[in-house]
Amino acid sequence: MRRFSATVLLSALALSGCGGGGGSSPVPAGGGGASSTAAFVIHIPGGQSPASSAAARRAGRPAYVSPATQSISISVSGESAPVVANLTPNSPNCTPASGSTPLTCTVSVAAPVGNDTFSVTLFQQQNAAGTPLSTGSVTAQITANQTTPVNVVTNGVVASIQLYLANSAPPIGKAATIPLTVDAKDAAGNVIIGPGNYNVTISLSDSDSKYTSLSTSSVSAPGASATLSYNGGPLASATISASATGIPATRSYPAVLKPGTSGFREYGVPTAGSFPALMAAGSDGNLWFAESSADKVSRVTTSGAFTEFNVPTSTAGPFGITSAPDGNLWVTESGASKIAKVSTAGAITEYAVPTANSDPTGIVAGPDGNLWYAETNANKIARITPSGVTTEFVIPTANSRPDDVAYGSDGNVWFTEQIGNKIGRITTGGTFTEFPVPTAACQPQGVASGPDGNIWFTEQTGSKIGRITTGGKITEFALPTPNSGPRVIATGADGNLWFAEDAGNNIGRITPAGAITEFPVPTPGAGPFGLTLGPDGNIWFTESSANKIGVYVP
Repeated sequence: MRRFSATVLLSALALSGCGGGGGSSPVPAGGGGASSTAAFVIHIPGGQSPASSAAARRAGRPAYVSPATQSISISVSGESAPVVANLTPNSPNCTPASGSTPLTCTVSVAAPVGNDTFSVTLFQQQNAAGTPLSTGSVTAQITANQTTPVNVVTNGVVASIQLYLANSAPPIGKAATIPLTVDAKDAAGNVIIGPGNYNVTISLSDSDSKYTSLSTSSVSAPGASATLSYNGGPLASATISASATGIPATRSYPAVLKPGTSGFREYGVPTAGSFPALMAAGSDGNLWFAESSADKVSRVTTSGAFTEFNVPTSTAGPFGITSAPDGNLWVTESGASKIAKVSTAGAITEYAVPTANSDPTGIVAGPDGNLWYAETNANKIARITPSGVTTEFVIPTANSRPDDVAYGSDGNVWFTEQIGNKIGRITTGGTFTEFPVPTAACQPQGVASGPDGNIWFTEQTGSKIGRITTGGKITEFALPTPNSGPRVIATGADGNLWFAEDAGNNIGRITPAGAITEFPVPTPGAGPFGLTLGPDGNIWFTESSANKIGVYVP
C-alpha cells in the first residue's frame, strides 16, 4: 500500500574524525617524515517515512551528510595525493545499516605529525567521481603515538534552489509579512541542512519594488530566516527569485506572490497525526477524505469546516475513497480488509473483502454501476455491487501489487501495478490486458482518465507522468523536480491533469500535450498525497505529513 514513501528523504548525522587505530588500515597520503593516523568515521543516513520528513529536513544535526554519498576524498596538507575510499554497504571499511543504526564507514589516513589541515569531499558516485555533495576542512594538531580527535563539519554543495512562500495569495488591501523558505538541494535532490554553510551564497531578488520587499538579499546557510513584506497594495504579482554562482537559471525555482487571486490555502485536520490519505468530492458539494492513522472518514467544506466520522472497525486503516452514483462515498479499509459505504450524513456500513489481509487501496466507480478496487497484497482487482456483493479477479502477473484504479473512456477499468511495473486493463467481465511501462522499476501509482480520452498515471520512483492510449501506447514525461515521488493524479476543470508530488512537495499540472508546471506547497515537507477536483473548480489535496488539507486555486 502507499502509506509510506519509498522516496529517500534527508536526515544528516555527524562526519567526524578521531585519531588512533580502528576500522581500516591507515592509507598513506604520500610524502615522508614521521606520521600518525587519523580515522574518519562517516555515518550515511537512510530514508524516513513522510511522517518524520518535515522534521528531518531541517532538524539540527552535527553535520551535513547526504544519503546519496558513495565515496569520500580526504586530502592532508603537505601531501601529494588525496586518499579516496568508497562508502557503500559492500565496501570492506563499512558496516551496513541495521535498524536505527545507519551505514557506518571508517577511513584511516596516515597524517604527518604536527599541525595538519584535512580537506574532505563527499561524492555521489564511487571512486570520488560525479558531482560533489558536500565539502569541509579542518586544521588539527596530530601527535605521534597519541589519539587526536578531529571533527569536520561539511558544507552542502548547492545544485538547485527552490523558494516557498507560506502564503502565495494573501488578500488584496491587507498588509502581510510572509515567511520565505529557501531550500537549497544537493545534486541528488536532498535538502541541505546545517549547521554548516552552503558552498555558495544564495542571492534573493524581488521583481516588485512598490508593494513588496524582502527582509534580506542573501542567504548563506541552511535555516536562515527570510520574509516578504506586502503592503496590501493593488499588486498583480511579484516573483521572488534566487541565484548563486554556478547554479543555472533552469535549476532555480522561484516563488510567485499573487494577492487575492490564485494560490494555496491550507486547513489543519482536527485529529493530530491522522495521516490524511486519498480524497474525493462528494455528492453533497463537500470534500471527503480518509484518515488512515486515525481510523476516520472526514468531510471538509469548501470554506474549511471539518466533520470527522469514526470507522466502526479499529485499526481499519481507511485509505482509498471515491464518490459513487448511489450518492454515497465508498472507502477501502487497508488494515481491516474491508470496504465501507459512507453516506453524506456519516452513516457507515462495512463489507468484508473475501480474501483476508488483501490490503485494498484505490477504489473507483465503474462503468457498470459497481465499485472497483485494487487488492495490493492479494494481487487482485475486485468488484463490489452497491449491495455489498464482491467478486475478485486474479491479475495475470504474480505479485504485481496493484495500487490505484480508474474508469477509462473505453468502458474498462484501468489500474497500476507497482511491482509488476505495468499498466493493467480489466473489462467489466474480468478479462485482463497488461502493458509494461518503458521505465524500469518506476513504480506506477496513481491513475486517472484524462480529458483527451487517454489514461494518465504517475511513476513514483521514476519521477515521471505517463500517458497510455486505450490501445496501449505509452508516452512518458519527466518531472522538473528529481526524486519528486508523484502520487495521485486527477483531471482538473481547466482540461489539464493535476498531480501531487509527495517528496517534491509540489502540486503539479501537466497539459495533454505534456507541458508541466509545478507549484510548491506552502508548508515545507507537507507530503501532498491524495488529490481531487473540488466542486468549486479548485484542486484539493491531502498533506499526509503536515496533517492538513490543502486547496490550490488555479
